[in-house]
Amino acid sequence: MSKIPAGKHVIGDQGYRGEPGTISTRNRFDTPAVKQLKCRTKARHESFNSRIKDFKVLDERFRHGLQKHKACFEACCVIAHYDWNKGRA
Repeated sequence: MSKIPAGKHVIGDQGYRGEPGTISTRNRFDTPAVKQLKCRTKARHESFNSRIKDFKVLDERFRHGLQKHKACFEACCVIAHYDWNKGRA
């Protein structure tokens, strides 16, 4: 949450309910269009998470230090994002 720029808002799941103003969760006052937007956004995020998990960087023990783990994880995110933008599965 500390990485969210000032004045920006994000959509989160129910685990973030009650957090101060920057995280929007599902609530009973949402219009049907807002409900659909939140559902699509969360589904896209979960889809991206599953793409990252294909690299097994989160599933297995990483034994090469924190700096290399960060670089490896970022590389997996970049590759997954590139594949997503190119329409690859």
